[in-house]
Amino acid sequence: CVKLGAAGALLADRSTGRVHRVSGYQVDVADTVGCGDSFAAAIVMGYINKSSIDATLALANAVGAATAMGRGAGRNVATAAKVEQILLKGSASGTAALVSKQALELLNASLACAK
Repeated sequence: CVKLGAAGALLADRSTGRVHRVSGYQVDVADTVGCGDSFAAAIVMGYINKSSIDATLALANAVGAATAMGRGAGRNVATAAKVEQILLKGSASGTAALVSKQALELLNASLACAK
């Protein structure tokens, strides 16, 4: 997996040989501390939930972007509401809209499991 910040992320699928690329999200960055850890946590969440690679990458990008909007780590990491807002804002039309919708479904499924 290669993180590209606001430009998105790449992930190579060994089983198919396909390289997946998903666009990133433009946000006002306050601090990048914790962004990589937040991104990785979302990747693990997508893997555990057997979500598509594209939806998992979109969610990871949104979680990383939401984390970048706060200062420091810990309590300032991404909230579900902030991630949802980023996904909804970034889902204009076409493939990006479908991937954002799938990422939002993954977020909601993960929140339901946490309750």
